This record gives sequence, structure tokens and C-alpha cells, in this order.
Amino acid sequence: FNRAEGRTSCSSCPVRTKTMSLTAVNASDCQCAVGSFNVEGCTGQRCFPCPLGMFCGGGRNPPLSRAGFWTDNKLWINGTEADVTECNYRALRDNCAGLERFEDSDLGYRTLPGLVTGEDCRLASSNYSHVLIDDSQCKEGYQGRFCTACADGAARSFDESCEKCTGEHPALFFFALVFVFTVFAQLVKVFIERRAEHFLVLEWGQCFNMLTYFTWPMPAVTKFFASSLSLLNFNFNFLPWACYGLQVSSVAQRCLLASLPPFLAGILFSSFELQRRWVLHKLQQGLELDSIWPPPWQGIMNSSAFREVNAAAYKQEVEQKETEGAGRGDKSEKEDAEKEATTESSERRGVNSHFLTWKNSLCEYHLRLGLVLYDMLLVVALTNSLQLVKCRKFADEQSDLEAIPDVVCWTPQHIGLLAVGSLTGMCHALLFPSFIMHSLGYSFLKAELQDPHFVMGFSEFYLIYESKYWWWYFTVLVRRIGFVFAAVFLTSYGYLQITVAFLITATSMFSATYFRPYKDNRYNILESFLHTVTALCVLMSAATSMQMTTARAVDHSQQGPVLLVVASLSSVAFIVISFSHNIRPFVLHRDFHLQYHRLKGLIVKRLHPRFIAAITIMVRWAAALQQRALASSLFKYHEFPFETGNDAFAQNATKKTADVRR
Repeated sequence: FNRAEGRTSCSSCPVRTKTMSLTAVNASDCQCAVGSFNVEGCTGQRCFPCPLGMFCGGGRNPPLSRAGFWTDNKLWINGTEADVTECNYRALRDNCAGLERFEDSDLGYRTLPGLVTGEDCRLASSNYSHVLIDDSQCKEGYQGRFCTACADGAARSFDESCEKCTGEHPALFFFALVFVFTVFAQLVKVFIERRAEHFLVLEWGQCFNMLTYFTWPMPAVTKFFASSLSLLNFNFNFLPWACYGLQVSSVAQRCLLASLPPFLAGILFSSFELQRRWVLHKLQQGLELDSIWPPPWQGIMNSSAFREVNAAAYKQEVEQKETEGAGRGDKSEKEDAEKEATTESSERRGVNSHFLTWKNSLCEYHLRLGLVLYDMLLVVALTNSLQLVKCRKFADEQSDLEAIPDVVCWTPQHIGLLAVGSLTGMCHALLFPSFIMHSLGYSFLKAELQDPHFVMGFSEFYLIYESKYWWWYFTVLVRRIGFVFAAVFLTSYGYLQITVAFLITATSMFSATYFRPYKDNRYNILESFLHTVTALCVLMSAATSMQMTTARAVDHSQQGPVLLVVASLSSVAFIVISFSHNIRPFVLHRDFHLQYHRLKGLIVKRLHPRFIAAITIMVRWAAALQQRALASSLFKYHEFPFETGNDAFAQNATKKTADVRR
């Protein structure tokens, strides 16, 4: 700029600034150059380098987010410096579209919100837009902090993505709701049976679904498969609630799921106490235990142990009456009165014995159900409890929208959620397992002192395990907690998440081989196979979908060898684990081999010799063609003289070719 007319020299603008015209006469005309900004948005102010993940168009314009980053642009416009955050939570880099979503690759312009045409939007223009709302940096269908909330007219899908509402009739939504809850009820009914294969699938499905919480992006097929298992983790987003005005905030969902196990456990044991008091009250009124419950409920409320004891008591009573009837003529009236009193006392003792047997059976049933609920809800409650502990350090006008983290630090809402999460975590880690183990030990001790057969009946719950059950249960617990910890607390370390997931999976796979916890060896092989599938999916996703924010990207030319190595190692590991067990899945039944050889001989016998010869010739021809193609490619790229700079050899070759043509 030049402060006076007629001067031949110009004064330089401060660092990272320049003037926009040749007639600038003051330092206040110096504006930030492209690649710099100032917080106040005024000319003549100090300019700072553009933050990482932002684009600074210079002038008075605020920084704009690039793809994969998010910032609160309103803070920049209002003269307050904002934090720039990487959208790396749950693979949301694609949601933060940033400035690149307005790119016009054909014209080289970027049309931003609030502008009508694209001619004034060239990056070097002084009219570069400074009006940019927060939603403009998000992909279509997303809005809010870190672009995690669904925009108006979009609903959350089961894979945590936002999809546009299709405008279907509410009746279809009602039928879908009935279907989903029916499937969920059937799943709960199946898993309450506590069969070994059900427990394996449940535990593995919950851990595999936790991979969708990881930072690194997954291939579409793997993500769809992992997201489809979210029903095992009580995902409410299987239906488009927001499209029908039924959207529930994520904070409310997490509070519900975090407090679900203690709530259900309290209801379970409260119902046991109410049933016990109700039955005792009815027995004191003179009713029999069989007549307390309605007929449809008797099969549920009266256990098999009680029915056996009741049948034995009834048989003994019938025999006693027959004996008394044979010699009643020789009895006196006084003896009859004493016998009636004795019979009444024995009946009272029998009722008490029946009540104690029923109470012990009911306690066993509730204890089993409590263990099943604890196993089913462990991953769900831990994940939601730990997420409630996280908070963000600054607030804005859109703090009511769903975001990661959800709440502002040290507000009444955050303190309340922190209390809920802490109490739930303590319940999972200490209180509920301690109560279960205390009840188990007390029940075993009491049963052992009273009835040894009760011990055998109660221990049927653990017969699927061998003597190494407790070590194996500890391994399963560490695996589930490890997946939750990596998903919640390592959101900024995608490469570390992959490493932790692979190490946990590999450790569990070889622990299953060593402990062999299940008596039926097919379950041990199923356990090893499921962990092999998990390790394979983790490595394939890491090899094909890595981005610079998580680890070094794998080039397309390297994906084939990487996948081949991963598949080979996984196959070898699975074969070694399978052959280390007594029952080998690759050793087929003898009848199968006989049928296979019989079918093979029949096919060879029916095929014509000329057909077999033609197939053989085609295979040999294809192999020869492949060898020729390989040789020609080597000659073209490595031995061709024109590419090596051998001009003399090239001239001789051209001369010989001309002589041959003559």
C-alpha cells in the first residue's frame, strides 16, 4: 500500500496479509491472505495460520471446515475462536462433508449457502462468502455437533446412519413395530433357556456389534452384518421413530439401558418376595398349595420338585388311611381323638415342608433368571453407562441436538448422568455379582445340609462347563469389557482400537482351545470358529478401509496380497484349533466318503472320453495363453529397446524391418 500519491515505493503489509486492490493507501486495507484468518474478521488485524482441517479463504472470512472435520462456524463469525474437532467417532468422517460438498469439479467453483450464482465464489475472490451455517458442513440428512444428529425429514437407522423418511403409511410402521417386538420376545425366550449354543451366539453377537462403535470405517458388507446384530444390544433404531414423531433423545435411551439391569433385578427379587408372602398368607388361611394359583399358572408356579414331594406325601397319606381303616374297629374314641390331633399336626408339618420346598425351587428359578438377565445386559448397560460419563467442554445453541459427547461438562444434567453411570457400573462390577455369588453359596450350603439331591438339581445349570469354568468365565468377562472399553474410551485412536480388538479376539480364540470349557466339544469348535470370523473381519477391514486418521492407508496394489495373507493365516489358525480338539469337523462320517466316491465314479463313467479330452485341451491352452501374456508384459515393460534409450539398436531394428518389407 502507499499512503501518499506520487511515491514510487510501497509499504509492505504485515505477515500473512495482502491488499485486494492496487489503490490501497492504508495498513487497514491489508486483509488476510489465503491460508490465514483473524478471529475478529476485520481488516488491519493480525492474521493467524489456518488450523488443521480448515480452509481459510482470506479476507474477512472465517475458517471453513474441510471434509472429515467439524467446527462451530457461528463462533468464528461472532469473533470467538472455536475448536476444530475431527469427525472420527463411529466412522463419521463421511458425515462431515465439509467444504468439499459444494465442489463443482467441472467449473472449479464452490457455491456456498446464501449465494445465488457460482461466478462470485472463486477461491481467490474478495467476495468469498462469510455466511455459513453449521448444517452446511454436514452430509445430506445430518446436522448438529459433529454431524451426528439426523436432520429434519430423516430418521436413525439400525446401522446408526440417517436415512430419509419415505412417507409410508403409519399402519406399516405399526405392523413393523409388532414384528420387531415379537422377534425380540422370541429371542429373550430362547436365551432364557440358557443353552450353550444360545449363550455363545449372544455373547459373540454383542461383542461383534461393538465393532460398529469403532473409529475405523468398515466395508459395507461387514458394517451391515455387524449392524444387523444390534438387536442383541437392545438397539431402538430398528424402526424410523422420527418419521412418525416418536423420536427419543440418545441421553434418555442411554439412561434407560444403563439402569435396566438393576431395575430388572430389583423387580425380579421383589416379585419373589411378594410371591413368598402371598403363598405363606394363603397357607395360614388353610388353603392347599395346589389350590392357591389358578390352573393355568400351576405348571409355572409349582416346580417339579414340589410335585414329587406332594405325590410322595399323598401316597403316604393314602397308605396310612388304609392301615387305619383295617384296625379302626378295635380303637376307642379317645385313641381316635389323639390320632386326629396327630394327623392334624403331621399335615401342618407337611404343609410347611411343601412350602419350604416350593420356596427353594422358586429361589432357584429367580436366581437362574437373574444370572441370565445379567449376562444378556452386561455389554448393553456397560456401554451406555460409560458413555454417560463423557462430556464436552463447551456449549452452543445446538446443545439440545444429539451429539458425541451428549452433555456439557459439570452441569446438573451431567452430574445426574454421572451418578447413574457410576452406580450402574458399580452394580455390574461389585454389587450384583457379589449378591449372586452369595446367594449361590448360601443355597448350596443350605441344600447340602438339608437335601443332597437338591445340589444335583441346582448344579444342572453349570453342567455345560468343566472344572475350568471359572477361568473361562473370567476370560469371557475380560473380552466383553475389553470391547466396551475400546469402543468408548479409544474413539480418537482408531489404530489402537483395531489392535485391542484383534488381541482380545486372538487371546479368546486360543483360550477357548486351551480351556475347552464345554463338555460337548462341538461348542468349543463353534467358539473357535466365531472368534476366527471376528479376527478375519477386523483384519480385512483394517487392510481395506484404513484412512490417514487411523493408520497408513493400504494401496490398491497391496490389497490383494494383504487379504491373501490374512485369509491364509486365519484359515491355518482355524484348522490348527479345530484339529487340536477331540472332535474334528474335517473328519467326515464314513458313509459320506462312500457316497462321495460312488458319485465320483458314476460321473466319470457317464462322461464321454472326448468331452474329458476337450476340457483337458482347453485348460492347457488357457495355461499357455497366460504364460505368453506374462512373457509379453515383461518384454514390454523391461526389455523393450526404445524405452531403455538404446538408439543404435532401435535404428538397426528399423532398418531390418524395412529390408524385410522390400
